[in-house]
Amino acid sequence: MFTRNPRRGRDDDIPDLRGLTPRTVAVRTADGLRLAAWEFHERPAEAMVVLLHGWAGTKESLDAQIVFARGDGWDVLAPDLRNHGASEGRVTSVGYHETLDVEAAVAHVRADARLSPNIFLWGLSMGAAAAIRAAERDPSIRGVIAESSFVSLRETVRHHARLFYGPLGALLCPLVLALGCWRGRIEINAMDVERPAGR
Repeated sequence: MFTRNPRRGRDDDIPDLRGLTPRTVAVRTADGLRLAAWEFHERPAEAMVVLLHGWAGTKESLDAQIVFARGDGWDVLAPDLRNHGASEGRVTSVGYHETLDVEAAVAHVRADARLSPNIFLWGLSMGAAAAIRAAERDPSIRGVIAESSFVSLRETVRHHARLFYGPLGALLCPLVLALGCWRGRIEINAMDVERPAGR
């Protein structure tokens, strides 16, 4: 999770966009990364949904959500989060620094008068955690759809360590967390997603 993404730069997911054509745009984060994104807008919309994929996903993997949101007439922005797809970045931080990606996407929407200022965030897994954290920091976000967010980084690392490595995983978990947080420059206590969700 705290390393290079094995799917970075791959474009072998062929999305079924049901005839929708995205406009490819670049979004710049506060820490200087360029994110590749798809923007969907044809006519004035009541709302904008920013779609956020999970770990090892890409904007292409959000085809069903894109079609659903466009079917309801919403504007859509779907970025590749850092170290994913065609976006820059060398480390994935499981939602910690990806919160900056969400904030950059929101700023992109607000800077374009054609797009609806009524912004909703819709994230999956890591994208859901980043969406919840970003919404806590920006009370003007109208709502969040969080699919399969983890409760805390500690909890999800423990869960996956046990799932993949059994009893050995429980022993390795503190080391993995310590090394991952050091490598990703993550403040572990800031990755409690339950607290900001409650707000």
